[in-house]
Amino acid sequence: MTSSDLNWDAIVIGGGHNGLVAAATLAKSGRKVLLLEAGKELGGAARTEEFAPGFRVSAVAHLLNHLHPDVVKTLELERHGLTIERGDFVPSVALSKDGPLVLHGAYGEVLTGASPSEQSAWKELRAQLLRHAGVLKPFLSRRPPDLAGMSLGEMTGLGQTALALKRLGKEDMRDFLRVLLMNVYDLLDEQLSDDRLKGLLAFDATLGSHLGPRSPTSLLGLYYR
Repeated sequence: MTSSDLNWDAIVIGGGHNGLVAAATLAKSGRKVLLLEAGKELGGAARTEEFAPGFRVSAVAHLLNHLHPDVVKTLELERHGLTIERGDFVPSVALSKDGPLVLHGAYGEVLTGASPSEQSAWKELRAQLLRHAGVLKPFLSRRPPDLAGMSLGEMTGLGQTALALKRLGKEDMRDFLRVLLMNVYDLLDEQLSDDRLKGLLAFDATLGSHLGPRSPTSLLGLYYR
């Protein structure tokens, strides 16, 4: 290996799904990239393993809600063999001595096993979360702005966010700014009373992260879901 072979524009450490996306995106933009992985296989939590002859499943990841459509499009994953089978929404279930509590449908559209008052409270909270998540969604695929010298595109993006906030209305906008960086425990405890529902939602908000329900910003995980 010559010295010229050691000149990399970027070195990505870890060949999990996040590392692969980062390396592929950098390479697609023209960078010379070195990807380092200590294990025998690439893919991390998203790799497929055969647990019995003829039976293959995802090694760890069981949800695809973190796979952004822009990643699929930019890296042309479907052209390289990615296929996604669409199925019914899998219900989320919390079990306790008081009986099961179940969230059905898209983003917990239907709640069963809870009191009428709790169902009403959840309906209101769910609507609020969806409104707020709509404001945050563009940031998932937008480069963080350079506050020292923003480009026209960055200023336009921030202007669109400000407009989306204004469209929430004064009361909802104030509430959005109040709860944005809260922990998920405090928000759920403030608006719900059923511990089963609070536990289920707190688990969903922190699944796959190194945060607990009382960790600052853990509410963002629920918005992301």
